[in-house]
Amino acid sequence: MRQQKMCLESFDGESFGALVSGLENEGYVIDGREVRGITFSSTQIEHINQDIFNQLCARFQVNAEVEVGVAGKFFSSQGAFYILYDTSIHDHAGAQKVLEKYVDTLAEF
Repeated sequence: MRQQKMCLESFDGESFGALVSGLENEGYVIDGREVRGITFSSTQIEHINQDIFNQLCARFQVNAEVEVGVAGKFFSSQGAFYILYDTSIHDHAGAQKVLEKYVDTLAEF
C-alpha cells in the first residue's frame, strides 16, 4: 500500500501527460525509457495499477480510456525492468516480448 501511495504522489501533470502519451501512441511505457523527454522510475511503473491510473486521470483531468497492465522481468545483464501497457493493444505475453526486445537493444550498447 505504501508503494502505491508513493507511486500516486510521484506524478505531476507533465509526467502523467507523458505517461498517457506513451500509452496512447505506442501502447506501452518502459521504466528508464524516455517519453516526451521524461523517464519513469521502476517504482512508478511497477506499482501503478488501474485504480491509481484512474485516480491520476481524475486528478489531472485527463480523459484517457485506457485499461492498463504491468509486466516485469529480471534480466541478468541489466537488472529488473517493468512495462506498463494498454491491454487493448498488448496482452501480458506480448508486453513481455516488447520488454525483452527493448532490453536486448540496451545490451548492444
